[in-house]
Order: sequence, then structure tokens, then C-alpha cells
Amino acid sequence: MNALLKTSLHGLRDNVLPMISLTRYGGREGSMLLAGEERWSRYLHRRFFAGETVKEPLGSFRTWQVPAALRKHRHSADITVARVDLLSRRFFPVGEYLRVPDWVRIVAPVPTSNAVFTSSSARSDMRYIAKQGLTWSVSHLPSDLEIHLARDYAPYTRLRHGGDAFVHSKSQIRKLFRQGGLLVVKKEGKPIAGLVFETRGTTLRMWTIACANGDPAHLNSRALAAIYSFSFEYARSLGLAFVDMRGCRPSTTDKLFFVKQKWGGVVRENPEIAFDYLVHWPKPNHAVVQFFSRSPLIFRDGRNLSLLAADPALHREKAQQVKLARVVGPEEWSGESRMT
Repeated sequence: MNALLKTSLHGLRDNVLPMISLTRYGGREGSMLLAGEERWSRYLHRRFFAGETVKEPLGSFRTWQVPAALRKHRHSADITVARVDLLSRRFFPVGEYLRVPDWVRIVAPVPTSNAVFTSSSARSDMRYIAKQGLTWSVSHLPSDLEIHLARDYAPYTRLRHGGDAFVHSKSQIRKLFRQGGLLVVKKEGKPIAGLVFETRGTTLRMWTIACANGDPAHLNSRALAAIYSFSFEYARSLGLAFVDMRGCRPSTTDKLFFVKQKWGGVVRENPEIAFDYLVHWPKPNHAVVQFFSRSPLIFRDGRNLSLLAADPALHREKAQQVKLARVVGPEEWSGESRMT
């Protein structure tokens, strides 16, 4: 099934048909009004609050009732966040909310050599990888894939991401594997990490990434950094132009964003995602400015993606909007769209 259609159907099931809870949270950092299915709606909640919160339920509503309910209560909170699917988004007036994609995509051009990487962090990783003597190989054997899926991928994903873990179906990964392969990182001849990838046109797309045996101790050898570094080496050996590092949360201070961006990543629209966070604040008070200074958010700006960031040093009640990148197709990378 088409990924966007599948996600839209999930959105219909999770956000349109059932009742949607509306909750106000309060803590030392301020207050947030939150609407949406609890498991998936708390990403911005976790970035806003660092400590304990007090939870105040405000009722449950159908999707088309939520805009009015938010309008009634949002002046009682510093920030309002509603996670809605793209079908339900039409119930929310365009001018009232900042529209933040649930996930964005990070794509990087394949450099002519590793020496081209300018990020000090990426260069540090490559030096450490070489010092550790890490090597790589690519397998197209189905038996190696099955070992990766059972021993590495599912255990590591659940351990690393907990309740937010999303494990792709084995049938989907097998199909992708047949269109690409399994890149294995080794230390002293033993696997310590693996990646299932597919090649499509001039792009290598990364899918499953995991430490061997689901063991995060391999991170000490920078096993996952090696996955990224060796993916560029392999893509270059095939004459490919891009490495699609796929999904990333829509904040430039998110750890995964930093990991992917340091390899030359460019921010793009993610066509597989059918959810947005709708964000509203009555006024740019201290809590709002502090939040946007800690967590700048990528948002939809017409056909562009832009960044909303606040600098408390400039003015306590001022937020600055900075253009990030235009939305480009997978073969249209432009240096002008690079994050700096």
C-alpha cells in the first residue's frame, strides 16, 4: 500500500473517528495545551518541559470540534499544540497556527571523497573509525538479512526508542533489501552494526540501522557513525549522487538532526508523512521565547520550509524567522539549500 495512503488511513482511524483528548500541562517552564493521540503527540511536550508536570484533562472532542475547543482554552496556556493528519488539517484556520511537519527528510550529496566533509564532528568520527580499524562489506544474501532483522534490528529499535519505537514489517524490509542490500560494519572481523538500504535512481536510501545483537555498547566504537560514513563510500563506489538519510524530527537542536546534518544533509519535505503539529501562542512571552531558543522549529512556509528560532539575547519578546530551504525533488539538490 502507498505509504502516504496508509498513513492517511491511520490518521482517519486515530484522529477523525475516535474522540480526541484535550489536556493542559503545567510545569516550571510554563504551560502547554495539547490535543492529539497521546502516544504520538508529546514530542513538543517533551522538548518544552524538562521536569515534572501537572496534567489537567479538559475533555474529548471529535476532530471538527477541536478547533473551537482550542480557541476556547488556548489563552490559558503559553503554547498550544495539536497533532493532526493532513485530511483533518482543513478544519483548522490557516492563519492561526504554525504548521510544523511531524518529520522532515534529510538528504545529502555524495562527495567526491571523504576529505570533502567540512563538519568537524564528521571528520572526528572518521578519524576515530579509522583508529578503531572498522571495516565494511555489503551482503545480498537473504540469510544475512534474516539474522539482521531478528538479532539486530527489532531488539535495538525497541531498546533505543522505547514507547516511540516503530519497527518496519519484515515483508517491507525484505522487498527493500532486494532493491539494495545489507551494509555490515565490522570490528576485528565481527559485525557490530548493520543497515538495510535500497538504491533508487541516483540515490541510496537508508532504512534499518541497528547495533549487532541490539547491543548499544557498540556505540562506544561509533558503530552508527561508521554506518553513515561507509554508506557514502559505498554510494560513491556505485556512482550514486545522493544518500537519503530519511526521517528526522523538525527541530534543528534534535540530536538525530545534528547527526544527519553533519554529513552534509539538506532539509526536504518528507512525502511519507501525513501529520503536522499545529502550534499557536497568544504572545511571545518568556516561556515561548525560551522554548524557541532551545527548540527552533522547521515549519511549512508556503512551498518552502523555514525555521522559527528565538534569540533571548536580542530581545526578550522577539522571535526571528530564518529561511531554511526550498522544497526540492530528490534529484534537484542545490548547494543553496544546504543547512549552515
